[in-house]
Amino acid sequence: MAGELATEYGLTDWPPGDAFKAAGECFRLWFNERGHGNDEERKIIEQVFDFIDRHGNARFSNADEMPSDRSTIIRERAGWWKDTADGRAYLFTSGGMREALKGTDLSRGLDALQSAGMLPAPKPGSKRLKSERIAGHKAPKKVYPVMIIREITETHLEVSIGGFCGFCGTPTGHGGNLSHPQGDRPVTPDAGQCS
Repeated sequence: MAGELATEYGLTDWPPGDAFKAAGECFRLWFNERGHGNDEERKIIEQVFDFIDRHGNARFSNADEMPSDRSTIIRERAGWWKDTADGRAYLFTSGGMREALKGTDLSRGLDALQSAGMLPAPKPGSKRLKSERIAGHKAPKKVYPVMIIREITETHLEVSIGGFCGFCGTPTGHGGNLSHPQGDRPVTPDAGQCS
């Protein structure tokens, strides 16, 4: 290591081993900030969360609610959402998913979402698009159902970097449209409640 060699040749006033300890501390700090697991997958998941946070109410609507004259007009629709017992499923159109994963290979992005348990695995020989009934439409729509699990949004601390739990590395809810359609942030627990 260069710092230790410089110390050995008398170029620094450091005690032997200090350069090595400093490099180790820098690595530990970097690793703690970065977290554990696949960084590319984290970025993809964060990108999808950010897309939903940014566009949730403007580009998604309730799939079970019949449109009416009083309904909000959805321009440049990215999909719909459905509340389930486990959380909220965002039903992305093909175009909405491509936009949410912009800059990422679509197949790689879908793999990351599937790996995180947010997108169901396709049946052998079939595509990932699923048919879903949408209120007000005669034919089912082909969508990517991205599940935002209530457990994730309610039991993990949100950290400012990356939207992942700082203790276990799983994605957290960003509040807003991910868990509450009105944009209310869920209450985050103490660190000790992380599973």
